[in-house]
Amino acid sequence: MSDGKAQRVTISDNDSGGGDIAANNIYKPTFVVNYEIRSDGYLDSLHAKFSVELEKETKTDGRTDEILDYTTQEDVVIGLEGKLKLGGIECQLDYAERAKERFSKKLNKFILYPSAQRIHAYLLGEIESRFQAAFTPMVDALSPEQKVEFVKMKVVEPIKLQLGLNSLGLGSFELDGMVYFLTGKCRLKWHK
Repeated sequence: MSDGKAQRVTISDNDSGGGDIAANNIYKPTFVVNYEIRSDGYLDSLHAKFSVELEKETKTDGRTDEILDYTTQEDVVIGLEGKLKLGGIECQLDYAERAKERFSKKLNKFILYPSAQRIHAYLLGEIESRFQAAFTPMVDALSPEQKVEFVKMKVVEPIKLQLGLNSLGLGSFELDGMVYFLTGKCRLKWHK
């Protein structure tokens, strides 16, 4: 948020419906996420620079090392579909492909603007870092349905709240697209 005021947000996914029958213990993780809506000074400054670049049509013909790192294809590729199947979430394939395509179009639309490259690289880095820190250690304990919800709550939502000025107009769908874009680039694994 651009006013610099922090607000506390608590999200809890407590199972309150239906019962389970089991002969042994059932592991039912509960996800509690506490984070603050905050203005990210770095992102806000990039958004401001991007707005000026867009207005003046200040473009570049090169790519920053950071954006090249995220947009260059790895040698060994299983691909988005293969990654989702290995993670047991192939039911997400249609949505994942559409979200990835939406993000890719937005990335390509603004790729010639230096600040837009930096914004995209920063957000892709945040997604990769959060995914690796929060999701990867939990992957074996989560059902396929829980995997999708966990990533939404622990990766996507906190990033959405730190977007600040958001001059690129990135919403949840594009942020989900970033997750699937990175999955397709073999940066994120939904399985061990």
